[in-house]
Amino acid sequence: MLKDITLRRFQNKDTEAIFQLHIAGLKQTDSYITDPKLREKFDKDLHNIEEVYLQNSGEFLVATLGDEIVGIGGFSKVDEATAELRRMRVKQEFQGRGIGSLLLDKLIAKAKKLGYKKLILDTFKNQTIAGKMYASRGFQEFKQETICGKEIQYLQLFL
Repeated sequence: MLKDITLRRFQNKDTEAIFQLHIAGLKQTDSYITDPKLREKFDKDLHNIEEVYLQNSGEFLVATLGDEIVGIGGFSKVDEATAELRRMRVKQEFQGRGIGSLLLDKLIAKAKKLGYKKLILDTFKNQTIAGKMYASRGFQEFKQETICGKEIQYLQLFL
């Protein structure tokens, strides 16, 4: 399966498929926050991937199987030493096949290559499979909070 997956950099034509995959992933894990103003705030970056990620000393990758986008993930600069990993998603029917790990490993390698010393991320605490994947790469929790009744954990990885 992984041998058929291609990783490539985001292209503008991917925007709608990426957004749909993002929303589906949140709904699948019961992490979708329905408040329209919060949704707009939380999803703003996905309507400006070129600016938020690629032009901000970051990266945004898509995993494809043929012409279908089956996974996404990116990071952007927080400061000279720190990047924030965001939008890690794999289409539900393709989960458990190593696509998320492939994306994560490529993004970690790219962050190191760009000279970052630390990667941070936030994830809903109920996304236990994602949490295990992050822990397997050395991410550790440094903070928790609750937003709209959803528990969020903040993780960091020193590169």
